[in-house]
Amino acid sequence: TSLAALSVVAGLAAGCGAGGEDAGSEAAPGSANAAPGAAEGTAPDGPRPWTERLRELTPVDEIADEVRSLYDAHLRGRPYVGIQVRTHAVSHAKTIESSPVEWFANRMRQIRADHPDVPFFLSCDTPEAQAQLAGEFDGCVFLTDKGGYNTTTGVRSGLVDLYLLASSQHLIGASF
Repeated sequence: TSLAALSVVAGLAAGCGAGGEDAGSEAAPGSANAAPGAAEGTAPDGPRPWTERLRELTPVDEIADEVRSLYDAHLRGRPYVGIQVRTHAVSHAKTIESSPVEWFANRMRQIRADHPDVPFFLSCDTPEAQAQLAGEFDGCVFLTDKGGYNTTTGVRSGLVDLYLLASSQHLIGASF
């Protein structure tokens, strides 16, 4: 999956489209961002499909550079499994209950039994979960210094995580 195809996430988080307009705004008929078939002075055929708008979004350079750097250094050229673990205190109670860290560790052990060299990309919302899994499984790739919960650094790290999870060939995530 290309970075351009995955640019959806960063643009959504920034709240703006490719042209810098508000993501919720509609383009004027006849403008570059008008719905297909919407000639100047005529009513559009309807709203543009959201998938079109999402494909036009691109991440800011800081996010794109970090994704490329981590991907090129550790993941490019080989299949990997994305692991998204949610154990933060603000996570939904059912998520924490149904998908504890040990649940992920068991899945990872099963995968490694059949594919001993497959790398894992870890996206954990707590340093404790990340340390536990990275300590047990060699070859884990993950961000360090992700910032605090709901901080600018934390949100940016979350975007990088989402891009790298989306680029994985297989994904294991919380069940609720």
